Amino acid sequence: MVYGQALLPVLYLWSMKLLGTTLGVILFLIASCSNLELCDENTVAPLKAGFYVEGTMPASDSVVTGLTVHVTRGEQPDSMLYDSVQVSSLELPLDPMNDQTSFTLTHEQTSDTLTVHYRRSVYLYSYECGFAHSFTLDSLVFRGELIQGAEIIRPEVDLEMIEDEKNIRLFL
Repeated sequence: MVYGQALLPVLYLWSMKLLGTTLGVILFLIASCSNLELCDENTVAPLKAGFYVEGTMPASDSVVTGLTVHVTRGEQPDSMLYDSVQVSSLELPLDPMNDQTSFTLTHEQTSDTLTVHYRRSVYLYSYECGFAHSFTLDSLVFRGELIQGAEIIRPEVDLEMIEDEKNIRLFL
């Protein structure tokens, strides 16, 4: 019986050492597998619109001063995107939950409505960022006095666009 009692502390120390080593290996494996990088990129591509002078060939850029742009929900302007700015192009967010998005463009005393119709899709952008939204433009509908015409020049709205590339032309 004395021999067994002397063996207990040795077995206890051995089991604690084994437990500590096992926990150390498990923590090492967890730490090495959880190399999480945060995504700092936007995963919803904006629609890029440029302003052009109506009736010129090739289309020449136009600058609009004092332009205010809102996203329109129903019949009322909702979120302001631009406030009394001077621009030759716009980046407009498309709604990834709907097949159309409307914008109100206000210049001086006139307000125009631009409605963009599109198809939505989702694709794996990267492991860090997950899935991204892309859109394929179908049509543009505009009402008012500022916009005289609209043209889709690149129907794919995605994160692969070149910085200065435009999706649509808005003729003034």
